[in-house]
Amino acid sequence: MRILGIDPGTRLVGVCILDVSERGEHLVIAITIKLSARQPVNVRLACLDNQLTELIQQYQPDELAIEDQYVGVNPRGCLKLAGSKHVAILSATRAKMPVSEYAPCTVKKAVTGQGGADKSFVALCVYSMLHVQQESFKYYDTTDAIAVAFCHAHQVQARKVLAAGG
Repeated sequence: MRILGIDPGTRLVGVCILDVSERGEHLVIAITIKLSARQPVNVRLACLDNQLTELIQQYQPDELAIEDQYVGVNPRGCLKLAGSKHVAILSATRAKMPVSEYAPCTVKKAVTGQGGADKSFVALCVYSMLHVQQESFKYYDTTDAIAVAFCHAHQVQARKVLAAGG
């Protein structure tokens, strides 16, 4: 299975492609899409859609795993973040990919064992799972996207075990 993992954002969007097989997980690509703060939101979202569509066409992922937004004290920020999330979902839906959304605490718990872990600890755990050097990725958005993909891989595996009666 090939998972497209996304950590949506208004200016930085973490994206990864994670291959999952019986032999384990293999990171195909992990990037952060940078959206210009100088552009209007609609232009940023169109740019995000174009870039995600290109990545989907190039890497042919099977499923999308995306982090659901954290509802904080800034409603305007939440609405902007929702736009990024829904553009990613639209891009995947056009490619006929199943979409799974995960709460931030679910992602953190899957990767670190702690639902309240901070971003630096999530990144540390991602580096350990991938067997790469710390600080291999410049932005936490990238490691968050990888964490979302790992979370989805674990959820899929758990469902298979339960379906098999285990």
